[in-house]
Amino acid sequence: MSQSSARAMCSIKNRSPMFSFCSFTGVSNTVTASTLQNAYFSDGVFAKMQKGYNQKRSGDVIINLDPGWSEKNGTSASHNSSYSYDTHVPLVWYGWKIKRGNIFEKVDMTDVAPTISYFLEIASPNASSGQPIQGVVNQ
Repeated sequence: MSQSSARAMCSIKNRSPMFSFCSFTGVSNTVTASTLQNAYFSDGVFAKMQKGYNQKRSGDVIINLDPGWSEKNGTSASHNSSYSYDTHVPLVWYGWKIKRGNIFEKVDMTDVAPTISYFLEIASPNASSGQPIQGVVNQ
């Protein structure tokens, strides 16, 4: 394949999912795997898609559905949307060294493993990027 043909194929591969999938009812937006690999998104829906992307397991196109839509996956529940109604869940800490209290600030899921590591007095996992939850460890 010539270099110009390869460039044309990459261009089609990167653009066509945006047009084809977004025309379906219920699809909010799409992004290609190559975009997630080569760009940096600091916030918003694409940042969430990027954080959930795994080059070995994710597909070539990542699809974000409209609010209220969910993919049907047999009999199990799906909690993989980027919307707060689906990602905002209560977090309960109970046990030794944990004082009674309520925390109302936003907590990122990447902070859970470092918080558990803090209480166990062990190093955080190698790949963890979060910090111990201050409202839990500083009570």
